[in-house]
Amino acid sequence: MHPDLLALLDAVRDDPGDDTVRLVLADWLQEFGRDDAERARAEFIRLQCQKARLFAETWDFRIVSALPKYQELAAQEALLRRTHLSSWLGEWKPHIMRPDTDETWFERGMMRPWVRGLDGIPHDPSVWAWVDGLVILSPTLEGVENLTGSPLMGRLNALDFGPDSWADDADIGDAGARAIASSPYLTQLTSLVLTDTGIGAEGAKAIAESRRLATLTSLELLGFDCTRSNHIGNGGARALAESPHMARLTRLRLPENGIGVDGAKAIAESVHLRGLTYLELSANPIGPEGARALAASPYLNRLTYLGLELSTSRDRSAGVRADAKEIEDASMILQQRFGAVWSGH
Repeated sequence: MHPDLLALLDAVRDDPGDDTVRLVLADWLQEFGRDDAERARAEFIRLQCQKARLFAETWDFRIVSALPKYQELAAQEALLRRTHLSSWLGEWKPHIMRPDTDETWFERGMMRPWVRGLDGIPHDPSVWAWVDGLVILSPTLEGVENLTGSPLMGRLNALDFGPDSWADDADIGDAGARAIASSPYLTQLTSLVLTDTGIGAEGAKAIAESRRLATLTSLELLGFDCTRSNHIGNGGARALAESPHMARLTRLRLPENGIGVDGAKAIAESVHLRGLTYLELSANPIGPEGARALAASPYLNRLTYLGLELSTSRDRSAGVRADAKEIEDASMILQQRFGAVWSGH
């Protein structure tokens, strides 16, 4: 690869939140690209950056995907991807799993392949030049420990573990979280996603207390109704809220984690989380009391999205009781504080 191209790709990884560097990369490709596929990548980067900006305005895919402009951009992007995908994937092609998800293999022009591990993937830096993240399917504890011990991870801005766990539970647990938190190589991560990985309060604490993960701007500990989920509880929520290493977070997703009133209060009272623009606490039994605490927060002033349910079956199973009047009052308080930013019921 051309030295200038390698330098630009490294610059993108060094400042992943800034589209300016990506657009400079696109200009270089358009002028100096060695073939049609490389030159087409310039327009692909621009299209994906435009789509990302539209999405960031609402954080609601249902809304943004209905916009004519977004649909136009998506159609142009899909055409470029169909035409040049094989060339862009290069040596990654035989290692990528889930071939039905090619639209998710790229993020603002950079590659984020879906794989089961690093076995067989060449270590040649040129193979990894366009890769700034990985999606790890059905991770195991042994696989996570091997992955986080690889120097190749030092090139990544994003790691996503377990997005297919609805079909195959990925129970890496607190030990897996500790392996991630203690890795000497994960020092450039800005995004970390752990879906249905069986992480509890101790795992959340390990992540929160990791100086190496202080670069994170997005943290997602996700669960879904049909799976084992994570369960960080109030202790895990408090650990995240009290950690100065989480101060760069702008996006925090903790749905279905057994977080109650105390956890909601810890988040509401956290000076370290004042930079949040996106907060999701849906399917957690925080009830009206927790909702009122969030509405009274002196720090959650930058939110453009708040996912929060006032009454769920989890509230009742967790012993949280609220009558219709309490729910109505809390709903009014949330509307007064957050308006259309609040999404829930």
